[in-house]
Amino acid sequence: MMQLMIGNTTWNILRTFGNRFYFLKKFNEDPLKVHLRVDLENNKSIEARHFGIWLNLWYDKLDTYYEGSSVELAKNRARKMETKIMISIFEGRSKV
Repeated sequence: MMQLMIGNTTWNILRTFGNRFYFLKKFNEDPLKVHLRVDLENNKSIEARHFGIWLNLWYDKLDTYYEGSSVELAKNRARKMETKIMISIFEGRSKV
């Protein structure tokens, strides 16, 4: 597992997340709802740099273990998901 600090909380990130979400497509939770919940549970402390860290870790994993057009597809999906979730979190904060 990898660990990421958000606020005063250490989050364990499963290495298998990418396999489930991008290649097997069996991730059962709504990523946006999960991130919104995590942000609220951590006093709204998720920042853009956390998404940058995640994206860099994800790219590194893809480049290390995979090759071909699927890698670029997974990177593009990750960028889109990162942007959507990050914007949704920050928009949600302004409504409260």
